[in-house]
Amino acid sequence: MKRISLSVFGLLVWSAVTAGTVPAGETPKNCNPNPTNPRDINMDLSVAGVASHAVAGAGLSGTVGDGHLVWLKDLACFSAPLSYPEAAGKASALRNPFCGLQTADSAGAGKWRLPSGSELKARLCSTGSFSNVPATGCFWAADRSVVCRDGATVRAPQGEKHHVWPVYSR
Repeated sequence: MKRISLSVFGLLVWSAVTAGTVPAGETPKNCNPNPTNPRDINMDLSVAGVASHAVAGAGLSGTVGDGHLVWLKDLACFSAPLSYPEAAGKASALRNPFCGLQTADSAGAGKWRLPSGSELKARLCSTGSFSNVPATGCFWAADRSVVCRDGATVRAPQGEKHHVWPVYSR
């Protein structure tokens, strides 16, 4: 992952993130992070109480439960990258019967949200129970940062387009 920037007289005028790739079946580099690394915004997963390994249990038909969180199981309906305002709005509006959700999934519009950076980083370390998760690129976090498949977390301009993975708290 690289950040490309253009500065004029020391002022940042343009910045973009280009993501590296994580080959299918491989774990991102930072799944066992070093909390002393200042380059990463959300390195210490234990601060948020998020397990960085196995999915804690299957949810209902269109979701997967992970402790106190419920994640959208199939990301097919979020396949196109979105800007931050689009991502936050689409996540918040998610409800059944869309995206494979059924009445039993019980999360109506307004319950879904973008995950925190640490929640998302932990989830990207274990994606086996999910469908259509992009193998490359970055995902929007609630704090307007992006968490990339290569393990990096960076701030990004709201207009950049990145992947979305909705979650809600039980």
